[in-house]
Amino acid sequence: MTWSDLAGWTLTLTPSFTLDMKYHHSPRLLYLVSDPVSQTLQTLDVINSYHSTQRTLTGTPRVGLTLFRQQKSGRRLNLSANALLRMERHQLDYQRNIIDTCLTKRFAFVEPQLRVGYEKPNVWLLQFEYNMKQQAPSMTDFIPYSDNTNPLIVSLGGNAGIRGMLTHSMSLFYRNIDFRSRKIFMVSVAANIQPRQIARAIEYDPLTGIQTVSLMNMHGRNAVSGMVNYRTPFTKERRFYANASAQASYMTSTEFVNHKRTVNTFMPAASLHVSYEQSHTYIEVGANAEYVHITADETGFQPFNSFNITYGAEGHTRLPLQIELAADAKVYTRRGYNDPSMNTDRFVVGASLSRGLFNDRLLLRLSAYDLLGQLDAVTRSVNAYGRVETWQNTLGRYAMLGIQYRFNKQPKKKQ
Repeated sequence: MTWSDLAGWTLTLTPSFTLDMKYHHSPRLLYLVSDPVSQTLQTLDVINSYHSTQRTLTGTPRVGLTLFRQQKSGRRLNLSANALLRMERHQLDYQRNIIDTCLTKRFAFVEPQLRVGYEKPNVWLLQFEYNMKQQAPSMTDFIPYSDNTNPLIVSLGGNAGIRGMLTHSMSLFYRNIDFRSRKIFMVSVAANIQPRQIARAIEYDPLTGIQTVSLMNMHGRNAVSGMVNYRTPFTKERRFYANASAQASYMTSTEFVNHKRTVNTFMPAASLHVSYEQSHTYIEVGANAEYVHITADETGFQPFNSFNITYGAEGHTRLPLQIELAADAKVYTRRGYNDPSMNTDRFVVGASLSRGLFNDRLLLRLSAYDLLGQLDAVTRSVNAYGRVETWQNTLGRYAMLGIQYRFNKQPKKKQ
């Protein structure tokens, strides 16, 4: 429903209602391996086996509101909001050991959304956004059970007072584009706040090595970030461009291992790239640098400091016979990790050749990655709590032939 010219405003209301039904059946049958093979299937692990059937009915009435105003100067003011009420009905049939229950719970969540934008079309834009999200606990979070499938990790279910997760997100964004000079400036700040999340609390017994995991509500992860980016040509022919950016984020994460602790992560980063653009040729040279600083409010916690630096060049151009060549050569430097094997310098080179046939409907591409064999087929990272350094095996050096065909057809005359 739209009303025009309300004191210079245009108002649009969009009511809607969504109904969603989900059914999930999840049986788990585990067997003990203490008997001979012939009798294994007859020995059911009744403590850790279960049957679970859940039905979820969700009704979502929503009213969307949009306000728009065109000013005489050509500027526009936009406001859009959503009033959303999500009503959920969860029914769980659960059998496990001596537990045989049917549990029904109802939840109602209000999730407002707001967006305000003020702009001069094709020149600048200022925009603010806010969202609130809620999520119900899992139904099995209310069932009191004990799971020792892994004898060293005992999971305790059942917390009658557990509450769902709550998250607030907001951002402020500004962009200015000068099409004549081809200059672009962008800046933004964002925040993500979790006043409440569902956490797995761990009680660790150093004498036995057993971890007991239970459910509890804690203050979740909070993050604040900012970014600024500027791109401009620096020659009259507008073939050479400089792109500089800087960003920083500060995040707090809370965990419970024998006691609650908060881990703070500060991550500033910056990059500078210079590019050359002309016809079918593009070449870019630049560098990225990232610093990670992790601290915690825990006695004995060693602050973690690491650097990730990447520099090199990449680009593409057209060769004779309409062959497209693309290549990149970059150095990846890592410093500050506790494990010496993670402090590396890798010079990685990749390239590809492509050729279009039949008016570019058919595209053939031959790509090669890590031509010098510098990657050790391992990707490494550190988690948000600064506690775990993770290795993941990946395929680094390989070649691939790709064939792509486009079936779309452009109209002879554009309407």
